[in-house]
Amino acid sequence: MALLKLTDTDQPIILALTSPERYRENSISLLREILGQNRRVIFIAIHQPSSSLREYYTKAGIDVTEIFFIDAITKYAIGSVPESRQNVVYLGNPGDHTALGIAITDSFKNAGEKLPVLYLDSINAMLIYSTSVNLSRFIHFVTSKLRLRNVAGVLIAVEKGLDPLLMSQLTAFSDAVIDISEDAAPGTAQSPPTP
Repeated sequence: MALLKLTDTDQPIILALTSPERYRENSISLLREILGQNRRVIFIAIHQPSSSLREYYTKAGIDVTEIFFIDAITKYAIGSVPESRQNVVYLGNPGDHTALGIAITDSFKNAGEKLPVLYLDSINAMLIYSTSVNLSRFIHFVTSKLRLRNVAGVLIAVEKGLDPLLMSQLTAFSDAVIDISEDAAPGTAQSPPTP
């Protein structure tokens, strides 16, 4: 794929647009690319529980020991925290942006020697638990935090599931938008318009 060019000094925030049909395949490709650049992934899991993602990515040959999961769905879905696992923190509610923000900040401390990349899976799943206005406000907060800490970020979204106003705000918060849906040429990237 070779879409994410991360350096020690350039930590972009990328909005990656995919189709629902290629969502899982593209997620694997993006994670391989990030991990291939010797990064530690901080994975915000809202789309699926971290245990399912861990199993799926392991079967796909991804080293999940380099992924720290912030799991916002498991405890909400089953009502309790599963047996403690390494490299995961469980949150009580996917719509609790305060708890999510604190978990993101805490996760930077656990990144170790490798530079972290925040991977948000997914904008569309967050809309189930939050209004577009609140989600936009939260994404602005997160992208500002990433910039202040010089941390790269990848925000995953299915474009066709987003309203135009939210899409324009996400584009403005990002350094680049990459279209990895089946309708686009592989790796079509564009910079957001300047305000």
